[in-house]
Amino acid sequence: MIDLFLDLVEHDLVVANYDLVLVADADQVRQATKMRLLTIFSEWFLDTRVGIRYFDVVCTKNPDLSLIDSIMKATIIETPGIRELLSYSSEIDRARRTLTISFEANTTYGNINLSLGVP
Repeated sequence: MIDLFLDLVEHDLVVANYDLVLVADADQVRQATKMRLLTIFSEWFLDTRVGIRYFDVVCTKNPDLSLIDSIMKATIIETPGIRELLSYSSEIDRARRTLTISFEANTTYGNINLSLGVP
């Protein structure tokens, strides 16, 4: 699979030599997974059913980590190109109000690792 490459920090399109940069194979699956994990429910105007319900599940007074984990794992597994979730961990920092997830997954192109803080 091939897609437009997004900057790893700012998530903007990357342009090199006046041309858009492409991403393929395992890197594309990693990028697609990251985009799915960072999409807030109903954020995408073309399909408001897409995304994770951060405001209903994650950004609550007493978040249920097991529910959050099941949602995140399902989102990862359902990403095209992901074959199997090999490892997964999550941590909520209540003082800083952050959620960090890390995982390793097997894709059709090899293994990928990803660690990110989500809203």
